Amino acid sequence: MRLLLKTITTFCLLLYAACGHAQTATEHEIEWPTDHGWEKHSLLRPKTDSTILEMIVAQLRKGTINCYSYTDQACTVPMTQPEIEELFRAQSDTVTVTDPITGDEVQKVTLMEFNFLSVVKYRVQATAATTNGKKEYKMEQLTPVQEEYAMSGRYIGLKPLFRLRYADVLPIIRRYEQWHPDNTLASRMPQ
Repeated sequence: MRLLLKTITTFCLLLYAACGHAQTATEHEIEWPTDHGWEKHSLLRPKTDSTILEMIVAQLRKGTINCYSYTDQACTVPMTQPEIEELFRAQSDTVTVTDPITGDEVQKVTLMEFNFLSVVKYRVQATAATTNGKKEYKMEQLTPVQEEYAMSGRYIGLKPLFRLRYADVLPIIRRYEQWHPDNTLASRMPQ
């Protein structure tokens, strides 16, 4: 129902803009005149726009899909809820802060939340089969890969987080692609 209302609202906003009563601020916003000036409205989903990993993690936390340790190549033993939470737990660090006025040094504990944008690619495991001279791929597993940095900002390397069965995440991928038609999994595959 919420999707239908958002679709109808978006259509009405675009129709309003087409009639010359509004203007497009960005590709995701539209503005129209009010008594107090121009009012902006987002054309994105009602909730904040999510990355595909955020959508997957939400389903992992609900327990509707399973993930597997990166070392479990056959995807046989699902990770437990505490193991999943440990992957996305905020990392703490102690920092020495110097007051510029008094010169006093104070120890502060900082938390660095998991950055979903640090997942820069997904490894796909697929099997290939040739039928009638045509090569076809069947995707079996998906692995989110994170860029890892030290607290100092120094680049460490790429870190695979966990494995997912492709069939389990396919509904999430399809839902993501509905909202991001220019950023689909198929568009990222080598031709």
